[in-house]
Amino acid sequence: MTSLTKSSLYYADDKDIYDFLLNHRREVPFNALLEIARSRGILLSQSDSHEEIASYISSLTFDWPHLSQLYERVQTADRIEKTSSIILTSTVSHSQLTAIIDQTSKKRQLGGNEAYRITQGGNTTTIEVTYSELPDPSKNRLEQRRERKLSISITPQDDGIHVRHDANKRADEIITSITSAIENKTGQPVEKALIELSGIKSPDSRTGFFLTLMRSITDCRLVDVTHVSVDRISEESDDEESTQQSDDSHTPQPTRPRTRRDRKMTGLVRSWLKGNALLQTRHYQDLIKEDFFISHAIWVVEREKGPARQIIFEAEFGNPNAATGFRYHLKGTFEKKRDGQWRTTSSPVSDSDRSEFSGLIEMAARKALQAATSDTTVAIEAFVPPAAAGG
Repeated sequence: MTSLTKSSLYYADDKDIYDFLLNHRREVPFNALLEIARSRGILLSQSDSHEEIASYISSLTFDWPHLSQLYERVQTADRIEKTSSIILTSTVSHSQLTAIIDQTSKKRQLGGNEAYRITQGGNTTTIEVTYSELPDPSKNRLEQRRERKLSISITPQDDGIHVRHDANKRADEIITSITSAIENKTGQPVEKALIELSGIKSPDSRTGFFLTLMRSITDCRLVDVTHVSVDRISEESDDEESTQQSDDSHTPQPTRPRTRRDRKMTGLVRSWLKGNALLQTRHYQDLIKEDFFISHAIWVVEREKGPARQIIFEAEFGNPNAATGFRYHLKGTFEKKRDGQWRTTSSPVSDSDRSEFSGLIEMAARKALQAATSDTTVAIEAFVPPAAAGG
């Protein structure tokens, strides 16, 4: 594995430490500040304010091990990257693809901001990248550059090259570099099969995508929907579409009288719902009737084959208005107790199950995409769950 070129080193002064401690009050609370002082053999009064304790601690000398301990306290709060997937259409051979990935990684790491670890497992090539983010002037100096990691798996299949990756900008850039290298090698353009609804403006069709997605996990039955975000297409998009329609036809379109509920929802463009059996709630039904569509959801399915288990999926469009940037997250599983009842606390998805569960939601998403882009209509009636998740 190649080494990552480190950022320029500097000494963290008292202002850097002070800003860091105050910006992370939740991760480094008052008692943690007292603990840091005690680890240095210093006892401070609990009657002092949070700012006074932070100011005193920032005046101490911090070497790299001490700074690393501070970083470890806040790194656990870093957001978990969601996952995305695309299918590349190309006639490139497996050996050519392997060579292209190797050449692309060597070329990109010349800049010193990325280090690659490439492994082969069966027909799948896994790329693990450690990279340094560009300076973010909005953050304090200690956090302007952070090392992060991402993963990309590439598997050639009969219908194309399946690419599964962390849903972030750096991963997109790496995949674009690989795609360009494939085009240069073959002399043919590479088509990208994305999961998006950018050409679909119908709220019912967008909602139908998520309903089909939830109900299409292979060998699983939908148990409950616990989180839903609904959006309304922005007025700018509606105005553009109305202008185009008026140019094509001067026939007036019938409109229904505005109700009190219409006036109440004027200006509302997004809403979040959390609970159980959300799709049967009146609030959700009212929003859907007013041209809102689902853009994010968390739901629970129960496996109908194999060991009893419930799986918690999360999916969303990164850009709800355009319905692009589809990404998902495997939030966890519920196991059954000895008495046959479901546990109320979820467990993380194991590494051995991650690939299988990712394949399940990706397959369901492409099935939902096909339904949404065809003439197939999906009923958007309320879903009544047979049992509460984790109950």
